[in-house]
Amino acid sequence: MIGDLFKTIGQLDDPRFLRVILKSIALSVLLFAVLWAGLGALLTQTELLQTAWLEGIADLFGGLLVVALTIILFPGVAIMVVGLFLEDVCMAVEARHYPSLPPARRQSIAEIVATTIRLGLTVLAINLLLLPLYLILLFVPPLNLLLYYAVNGHLLGREYFELVALRRVPPDDVRHLRRRNRAAVWTVGAIIAFLFTVPLIGLLVPALGTALMLHTYQRRISLAGS
Repeated sequence: MIGDLFKTIGQLDDPRFLRVILKSIALSVLLFAVLWAGLGALLTQTELLQTAWLEGIADLFGGLLVVALTIILFPGVAIMVVGLFLEDVCMAVEARHYPSLPPARRQSIAEIVATTIRLGLTVLAINLLLLPLYLILLFVPPLNLLLYYAVNGHLLGREYFELVALRRVPPDDVRHLRRRNRAAVWTVGAIIAFLFTVPLIGLLVPALGTALMLHTYQRRISLAGS
């Protein structure tokens, strides 16, 4: 798995891969800004307290809360645009590392869009349900981070694996493959979740996460066939 990570990082000098990374950064910055602005407007324009100085403290705390909420919800929003450059990432990685692979299964735009939206909404919904617990644990590090990485390791691992695997195998086979490799899928998902929380690096994660999961998928398929 460390080798998969180094392969992903090592391809940053590939012009074809770099173009996708730049598109990923641009989309991620836009999404992050919209999410941040939306949460900020929601919290700062809501007056919960009548006393001015108490409201000022509440606004300050609200600013910190906006940052935390943006980080928590950003992966779910970001995964919904992965489909826009999924094929570009996978083709760049396969051209460099797996040139002997046959062409990928043909997927319609509707299938890709429906899959990415469904997966993204799943990540968003579960993180929203856990939001009260995240807030309770906000001042209890490292329990807050452990919960976030554990939950999103499962969610992001599943979502990225399905997006990558659906290019090669039908949906029923994808679920079977994911369950059979659940430990590896969760570990890669936890790495992706961790990278999302690293300043600036998180903006590259939609593309890097896709490449990393593609390497994991190909390695697990190779092991299963050997």
